[in-house]
Amino acid sequence: MEKDKNVQTELTEEELRTKIELVTREIQKIKEEGLRVDMTTTIYKTAAATLEEDLASQLKRKKEVEMENESLRRRLNMLCLEVHEGRAREAKIDIETAVLLARSASLDEELTTRNNSKGGKYLARYQGADNGGHDHQVIEEDDEEEIVYKPPFSTV
Repeated sequence: MEKDKNVQTELTEEELRTKIELVTREIQKIKEEGLRVDMTTTIYKTAAATLEEDLASQLKRKKEVEMENESLRRRLNMLCLEVHEGRAREAKIDIETAVLLARSASLDEELTTRNNSKGGKYLARYQGADNGGHDHQVIEEDDEEEIVYKPPFSTV
């Protein structure tokens, strides 16, 4: 009987060794799985950190672009204001030109009226004889006189 007990004990030891091997393999598998999980976690953490850096960079760039856009808007507004002021100056010049043209037409009309009242005599300045002086003389036009242009040097 003692031998039976011994056999049973031996079988139990054999079973224990098998169970220990199984448990050891399972522990090894769990350790390997844990390492895989740790590696995957590290990879995801690295990816998340990279994405956060990219996001921060994009936010910074977005802010820079917004500031540049604001600067360009201000510049555009200044240019629009300058264009508006230029158009206002042009309109003022156009008005002044119209006033001067009207005044010139009035003076021309007045001179024509004076000329007609003097019996066909013309002022010398309207014939191109004015040298810039202020004393304007009245001359009579001679229709029979012929003006011939002679160049100052003879050409061959």
